[in-house]
Amino acid sequence: SALAMTAELLPRLEDWFGSPYPYAKLDLVGLAEFSAGAMENAGLVTFREEALLIDPETSPKTQHRRVASIIAHELAHQWFGNLVTMPWWDDLWLNEAFATWMAAKVVDAWRPGYDKRLDLLSGKQWVFGEDVLADARAVRNPVRSMAEAEAAFDGLTYVKGANVLTMIEGWIGPEPFRRGLQAYMRSHAWKNATAMDLWRALSEASGRDVEAVFRSFVDRAGAPLVTARPVCGAEPGAPSVSLSQGRYRMLGSRTPEGFPEGGPWRIPVCVEGPSGRVCTLLGDRSGELKWEGARGCPAWIHPNASEAGYYRWALPPSTLGDLLAARDELPQEARMGLLDQVWASVAAGLLHPDEFARAAEAMSDATERQVVRQLARGVGRMARVWDGQKGAAMEGWARR
Repeated sequence: SALAMTAELLPRLEDWFGSPYPYAKLDLVGLAEFSAGAMENAGLVTFREEALLIDPETSPKTQHRRVASIIAHELAHQWFGNLVTMPWWDDLWLNEAFATWMAAKVVDAWRPGYDKRLDLLSGKQWVFGEDVLADARAVRNPVRSMAEAEAAFDGLTYVKGANVLTMIEGWIGPEPFRRGLQAYMRSHAWKNATAMDLWRALSEASGRDVEAVFRSFVDRAGAPLVTARPVCGAEPGAPSVSLSQGRYRMLGSRTPEGFPEGGPWRIPVCVEGPSGRVCTLLGDRSGELKWEGARGCPAWIHPNASEAGYYRWALPPSTLGDLLAARDELPQEARMGLLDQVWASVAAGLLHPDEFARAAEAMSDATERQVVRQLARGVGRMARVWDGQKGAAMEGWARR
């Protein structure tokens, strides 16, 4: 039941924040008519009935996962949003992105099988489609009216913001990230705080320029494309990976070519291979990542380790083939992202559609829920685009 979930989730949040639940009581109320899914009123959280009331015996598992996530989201707001409150609506993204990110973390800590981190990754794959449109808005915008405030409650605020937080946590490390958040909460408890205050706390905890990376992603629209290529010379020594970045654009898009105003993104890029992972901050159009400790050319590379970075990636076809051959060595997040990223390269004109067909066939033995979902989505995409032209050949391929 929802009450049993709350009793499990609340102590985990207290532990993560390093401070007790800040209010004298906590009531969860299901309302018959309520336009919002839920609202984090201090000490009295209101929900639509279907977002709270479930039968432990008969409700499907998908409903249990959904209700747990909504409860965790609203409970996270008791600290991030209520105990520390934004001064104005232009930092709404910070409240909602953090609660979305925190809900995935705390639910998976309680029920790892719910795979909420994978749901967050699935959300990123969806929000890429919104973020690359010519008229996409930035996550963080000036708000001058109620209409602009209401418009900010969208997928870019919740989902892009949460995935940028995932990228930042992966870049500076979970413990520095947590220390910075706890310092931020202590400094601003029962007061207002801005995104700048959070960036400062995370920078102090990690010794890195967190603000520059955050601003690169939340103060303007768009998603970067990182192209990676292994560089393996004939001479012995550590191999390297050549990296370049640009703006991701689909074929026929009205999105302008070139970087958004402000130039290249500052992208925490982590590349994984058979001998582990190496990371860098790619702040220019191109760079080189040395694979220290490795000898010889890696058998495969994945340009976005565990798909934690908020960027599209592309590989040369031969390198992509090596990665697909090594798919069983990848974490589930990477396997889940493979087909989506390959399709994105096809949609941008970077790969021939045959490459996606080969990738889908390679992944057709997948058994994990989220990976199979990506496979089904990818086959559906191929069918929508080519069914009328390919006829029986497309149908046969889809059935296989």
